[in-house]
Amino acid sequence: MLCFPREDKMKDHSLSAMIGEDRLFGGKADILEQTGEKTVFHLDCRDGDGTMVIYRVFPGIELIFNDFHAFHCAEAQTGGRDDILEINHCRSGRFECRLSGNFYGYLGEGDLSANIWSVQRISSGFPLGYYQGAEVFIRIETAQAALSGIWGGIGIDLRALKERIIGSRPCFMMRAAPRIGDIFDRLYDVEKNIRSGYFKVKILELLLFLSIAPLETNGEDRPYFPRAQVESVKRIRAELMEKLDQHITLADLAEKYGLSTTALKTCFKAIYGKPVYAWHREYRLYAAAQALRKTDRSIADIADSVGYENASKFSEAFRRQMGCRPLEYRRFPLPFAGFSGAAE
Repeated sequence: MLCFPREDKMKDHSLSAMIGEDRLFGGKADILEQTGEKTVFHLDCRDGDGTMVIYRVFPGIELIFNDFHAFHCAEAQTGGRDDILEINHCRSGRFECRLSGNFYGYLGEGDLSANIWSVQRISSGFPLGYYQGAEVFIRIETAQAALSGIWGGIGIDLRALKERIIGSRPCFMMRAAPRIGDIFDRLYDVEKNIRSGYFKVKILELLLFLSIAPLETNGEDRPYFPRAQVESVKRIRAELMEKLDQHITLADLAEKYGLSTTALKTCFKAIYGKPVYAWHREYRLYAAAQALRKTDRSIADIADSVGYENASKFSEAFRRQMGCRPLEYRRFPLPFAGFSGAAE
């Protein structure tokens, strides 16, 4: 029989309590809703805001759904705790984390990461201006005691799991994998009447999977990038956004900013999720769509301003992206497909 321990018999050291008592975000979080099942927080960010919906699943284990619309976010003051394990899954957008030593790591759509709170994060942000994802917060000792009463512990040793996936690394990252996607994707839209039990089952499935599955990264390294390189790539992106009517080669950009073309391409894709040219082509069309919606400039003028030699080529490129010609879009504008987070 599956028997879940009662949480009300244990002292409350939950994430929701720490946030509610202003121990993590320094007064930048407000409670929007609080019930026996969940706590909803609103976070004030420097250039936007976000919500965190926190469910208590087991004693010592909480499930958090994050939804942010900002480029920067308040960094939690974790206090160097090595008894807290945090597992994150990115549903959409991208997450940027600057670690001590001035290195950056990135989490993309479908990716999973894990870290302990003793890892010092200097800053965090969302390079695309938005982020949605789920997080599993585990207070290891409390959670281990709770899980030991479920089917004889069902083989989950959280201390061993921490060593297995973290080891001596500052953070573990796994590329998008079908099994991880299957576990997390079903968490986002669960009927209320089964939510509590369903969350328990899926969290146990995740912990068992991470305890026994090969921890491959699907053949790709997940590198950390030095601060100087990241800042150079962000300046390159800003230049590309300003010079939409110009065709600048990667070789010229790399030389100007002191990077190799390989480093430029690798770092740019890690930050923004797309190759440089693909991103630039899409941003040019995004800027054109904005001009079509907000101005009465001619199609030819807009095409020229975003680097197209003639209106015909521009019209075809716009149709491939949006599914309609520029004139049709001007009459009936739709949300721009596949592009968000235009500028910081």
